[in-house]
Amino acid sequence: MRHRSRPSSASTSTPLTPTTISHICPCSGLTAERFVNGYGSTVDSAETLVSISTATNGDLAAAVKFTSHQNPAASPDQKESCTDWSISLFLTQGGSGYLLDNPPPGYHATYQACP
Repeated sequence: MRHRSRPSSASTSTPLTPTTISHICPCSGLTAERFVNGYGSTVDSAETLVSISTATNGDLAAAVKFTSHQNPAASPDQKESCTDWSISLFLTQGGSGYLLDNPPPGYHATYQACP
């Protein structure tokens, strides 16, 4: 498997849009334009929560798998129209719920071309 950082948000109930990405996770560092250019053609499916554990810094780490379908030029290797991802979402308590937190140093999502 290869590694790549990806905005750590995948949801079927609340779709991300260029205008909401910076409000949901300011830690992503993505502008609306970069979000659209990088993920505008992507449609995610088969989102599955694999596990929830405690990260070394005390955050909750939610391991998620999903498949992305995108313009091949927008894929990690710029060749594939389908990519299987394994990511972790790092959550910190905020108010009465949880907020996305920055991943720990060295964290990278893993991915591979769909079979």
